[in-house]
Amino acid sequence: MKRSTQLLWFAALVAIFIVFYWLDRHRTSSPDEAPRSDPAPVATEEPAVTDPSLATPAAAEPLAVKPADAPYSELPRWDAPLDQAAPRLRELGDAGDTWALLELANRLHACTPAEQRRSAASDEQDRRSIEEDAKDERWTEAQRTNRRRNAQWRIDRNAAVRAGCEKTDADLRANWLDPLDRAAQAGNTAAMRQYAKSAIEPYDAVNADDAIARRDKARAYLLEAVRRGDAGSLADLAQAYSADAADAPRLYPPDPVQSYLYAYAGSLARGLTPVLYGNLDAIMAESAKSLDARQLAEAQTRGRRTYEQCCSAR
Repeated sequence: MKRSTQLLWFAALVAIFIVFYWLDRHRTSSPDEAPRSDPAPVATEEPAVTDPSLATPAAAEPLAVKPADAPYSELPRWDAPLDQAAPRLRELGDAGDTWALLELANRLHACTPAEQRRSAASDEQDRRSIEEDAKDERWTEAQRTNRRRNAQWRIDRNAAVRAGCEKTDADLRANWLDPLDRAAQAGNTAAMRQYAKSAIEPYDAVNADDAIARRDKARAYLLEAVRRGDAGSLADLAQAYSADAADAPRLYPPDPVQSYLYAYAGSLARGLTPVLYGNLDAIMAESAKSLDARQLAEAQTRGRRTYEQCCSAR
């Protein structure tokens, strides 16, 4: 009996140790992870509804998630005004933190004329929605309040972003891609992929020569990301070559063989990264419509080879 009691006490102590160890790991794990965004304030006891427009607006997420082995530094909060966050992000970037450079580029992107026009259009739509909701009998009072709060949160957030942009150095805002370029040059594949997405957008005051230079650099970065084993860049290339990519500007002309082979390679890499691959099957199905049996077989062979060179050893 005494021995059984001792065993029970020992088991209880082991269980308590495991619990405290688990809690300690989760409390101190942030040095190996990207800082998580804080959610926007929400009211309690909201009505249970299925209309997506009634959802509480999500907080801005970091541009990319740090891998577990990335160097850690404490980035400014997601909702810190740009004029306050930028000096710290520049300081960290100058010290070699490529994730801080990535975050700085993301913050500065919101100050571009195109993004400012989008936020102004969003504000106008939200104000109109508030006025229309007041007369719309489809909503209960609780739902109407929820929609009004969400719309006002977006309006206030956009105003805060604009205020931060106005207080931030104009030269830094004008050269918002430079931090992203620096991070990519330093080998950050998330920055390479983001540059490929961002550099070809139709921004104001970009002449033809600069646009071509950005496009060529974006192509090089995306291929370099594949060479370095970034599985998500396969999906980016598949989309870039697909026929349903944006008409202008494009990273590559439509090419069903290239689109299929990168989508096929990406499909083989499913599960290797947290990147979403939901549209790869659709891209393959659409590209295959333009391919004969020989071209399809060739694309699959090249796609498997690309996957093996990129990601099979991971």
